[in-house]
Amino acid sequence: MALPQPHSHCRLPSFLAKPIVRCMSIKRTSVLVSAPERGVMESESFLQSIYRAAPLGIGVVVERVFVQVNQQLCEMLGYRPEELLGKSARLIYPDEAEYERVGREKYAQIDQSGVGSIETRWQRKDGTIIDVLLSSAPIDPADHKKGVTFTALDITARKRMEERLRMAETQYRTLVEQVPAVIYIDRNDDLSTNMYTSPQITALTGYTPEEFLNDPTLWIKTLHPEDRERVLAENQRVNQTGEPFRLDYRVLTKDGRVIWVRDEAVLELDEQGKPSYWRGILMDITAQKEAENRLRLSEEKFAKAFLTSPDSVNINRLSDGLYIDINEGFTRIMGYQREEVIGKSSLELDIWVNPEDRARLVEGLRAKGYVDNLEAPFRAKDGQIRIGLMSARLIELEGELCILSITRDITERKQHERELEAMVQVSAAMRQAFDQVQMINILAQQCRLLFETEQLLILLLNNETAQANVAFASGAWQSLHGQMLSLPGNLQKRESFFFSQESTDPQHAQAIEELFGYRLTDAWVGCFPIRTSLADLGWLCIGRQTPFSSHELRILHAVLDIAASALQRSSLYSQTVQRLHQLNALHVIDRTINASLDITFTANILLAQVVQQLNVAAATLLKFNELSQLFMVLATHQYPQYLIPAIYQLVDDPPRQAVLERRVVTIKNLTGYHADKDFLKRSIGQGYLGYIAVPLVSKGQAKGVLELFTHRELQFTEDWQRFLEALAAQAAIAIDNAEMFETLQRNQSHLSLAYEGVIEGFARALELRDADLHGHSRRVAEITVRLARQFGFDQRSLAQIRHGALLHDIGNLAIAESILQKPGPLTEQEWEVVRKHPEYAFQILSSIPSLQEAVVIPYCHHERWDGKGYPRQLKGESIPLEARLFAVVDVWDALRSDRPYRSAWQRERVLEYLLVQAGKQFDARVVTAFLERVEEFEQIA
Repeated sequence: MALPQPHSHCRLPSFLAKPIVRCMSIKRTSVLVSAPERGVMESESFLQSIYRAAPLGIGVVVERVFVQVNQQLCEMLGYRPEELLGKSARLIYPDEAEYERVGREKYAQIDQSGVGSIETRWQRKDGTIIDVLLSSAPIDPADHKKGVTFTALDITARKRMEERLRMAETQYRTLVEQVPAVIYIDRNDDLSTNMYTSPQITALTGYTPEEFLNDPTLWIKTLHPEDRERVLAENQRVNQTGEPFRLDYRVLTKDGRVIWVRDEAVLELDEQGKPSYWRGILMDITAQKEAENRLRLSEEKFAKAFLTSPDSVNINRLSDGLYIDINEGFTRIMGYQREEVIGKSSLELDIWVNPEDRARLVEGLRAKGYVDNLEAPFRAKDGQIRIGLMSARLIELEGELCILSITRDITERKQHERELEAMVQVSAAMRQAFDQVQMINILAQQCRLLFETEQLLILLLNNETAQANVAFASGAWQSLHGQMLSLPGNLQKRESFFFSQESTDPQHAQAIEELFGYRLTDAWVGCFPIRTSLADLGWLCIGRQTPFSSHELRILHAVLDIAASALQRSSLYSQTVQRLHQLNALHVIDRTINASLDITFTANILLAQVVQQLNVAAATLLKFNELSQLFMVLATHQYPQYLIPAIYQLVDDPPRQAVLERRVVTIKNLTGYHADKDFLKRSIGQGYLGYIAVPLVSKGQAKGVLELFTHRELQFTEDWQRFLEALAAQAAIAIDNAEMFETLQRNQSHLSLAYEGVIEGFARALELRDADLHGHSRRVAEITVRLARQFGFDQRSLAQIRHGALLHDIGNLAIAESILQKPGPLTEQEWEVVRKHPEYAFQILSSIPSLQEAVVIPYCHHERWDGKGYPRQLKGESIPLEARLFAVVDVWDALRSDRPYRSAWQRERVLEYLLVQAGKQFDARVVTAFLERVEEFEQIA
């Protein structure tokens, strides 16, 4: 502790800052003094009295050299005053390290708070080490060199007492922790708040002593619900009466087990004789209680439970399985009447489907006396197989060992488990599939395993031709694989139907014969549609000797739902990738046209893209001279160019028709086609079967013909034809570009519109999956571009921002429709799937050179300003500005729109949400800019 601070008018006398030659002796001279001098002398006397009377060492050091010490300090250290005065304080420290530590920490405290207090160790003159509490304060806070006053309190006795107390506590704790029971101390209050619990509580209940200390209600929570009221009532009573507490009750352990404990406690009184705390012991008596319960149950023979249990309960003789007694549950589940069973054995009644299951039961009973949860199939009276979960005990009746068994009918549960397992297996397998072929094979494999048949047929519909492609066929139907089949009327109705040899419905028999081309020999055939809410995808046909049960039909429909969703997702994904590749092909051609005036080079690039994207065998590009009426071969791809003259005149063949009539000439099958012999020589003569001639028209003038050849009969979809027309348009532009380069910019604008149209069309296609999203992509794209222009983006960047906004949810194509359209909240596993859609978008768009800059918005628009977004947890300005702009617009538009899981928000609520999320989810600067123009944007929406 520090010396008392003198009053402001009383300064420490100057002699305290000078060396003193003797201890606590001040020589005075009797002279007349003035009043101020008298005040100084009185202050000195006051301080000297403190030095003499204080029961602790006091002194002054200047630069850690003793300049004054009192008698108590000398006695504490065993030195005479003259042995300390003028000496360094290092004299009394046991080592240099402690001396330096005290000086360093003491002066640091003085610099911070004006005083220093530290525990240290000093060495007496006789070498004894003592513990000291050292307190110091500077004489002049502004100049430590004027000296420091200090007090020293010998705390050696206290330290030794503390050490003895720690040792005693350690010994007591060791003793307590070795006792097999739990020892505890609780306060005398309504909650019996825990003060101490020995570590054995963890082995008993699973909870640690710290958990009981931190949660005053934990003891009450662990009480068994059936015992809680009884235990708390007794606890309240003894708290009021002070009587000892002794009670047996049940406790719920941390892992959910139920144990019995015996709780005995006495109320300890304080020094005034008032109740202070409960000291008790808790013992595990679970084994004892279980033994008592077993004895009671065996004596009562489970009379009431035996008769009233909804489960099958029966008593059989161990030696031969003879039925001694059964309950009503047995007769209800197994179908036997009591008189049909009593006196007969289970083997006589052929109840065990697998007799080895009974052998396992008997073996287990002989080894342990009990068997729990034995799952086995049993045969009911009507021949149906029921699955039972049996628990059995050995009991003694009239001196003979018997089996008391309880069997729960889990047939329905096992069926549901099988359904769930099938759905999980199919779903997991579908998620790992890369394409439609793998999905079809997985579906077929799962159906063969689940329904134990090899007769499978999977058809994929072609909605434009009303035909179906046999994507998989096995068993007797294997020869149909790869064929295109015309669907009979029953299948065109998109409804399940069944056929059996006993069927009297002639329409079903006729439909089966039309589909397979012959009368089936399978006893039973079922055809089931594969479809989603958006599209009919195909059919699954299964042939078996036995019809499907209702349980099997539930499994089949669940499997088909999963397969249909996966197939549609794969189809949409494939279409997306195909369209993006087509878009990229258009871009490649467009870039080639812009970069080169060499029409031959451009034509070769164009034909390569045509053959690759349209999946044809060969292609030629012919340039037409309207004045000379001659064709000139510009380029060929995978076609022998020598078959076509470099320049030749119009003859009566398809290219002539295409040019003169300005229409696409399509020949699906060249076999039997009548045309010029030269044309036939260079088409069907080279093994080609399908042919298309597309006129290349630019500004009303025929520029040439694009010819396509296929090795198979020509079949195409509307999308294929539209893309062909786009390619033909570019081919015409390429030719026209070579002729009139000065009109390139105008022609290029058409390409740009086509390019934009593909993107916008694709954005609209994405919205078709959800009616609530209608117009969403267009709105957010336009608003984001306007907002981005305000932030200084150039025209080229604005175009990329628009593309990214239009395609922002392209990754949702890889997400199951059941998740996207779910009306309620998503599970954590479903959220994990949804949060991957930005990564899917990145995978799709980053491979397209023309969209690599646009990928920023689809990839990053779910990042949050505070770093809690996904997929990369970007934070602050590390999130691209384009994505920050779009995030505000997207959320604003989404909240104003209806969704399957909620209705649209009111305007004020939406704006308030944006303000609240500024600086959290959104860039506050973007929110401010957006709100300044929100009325303008609302007009767009």
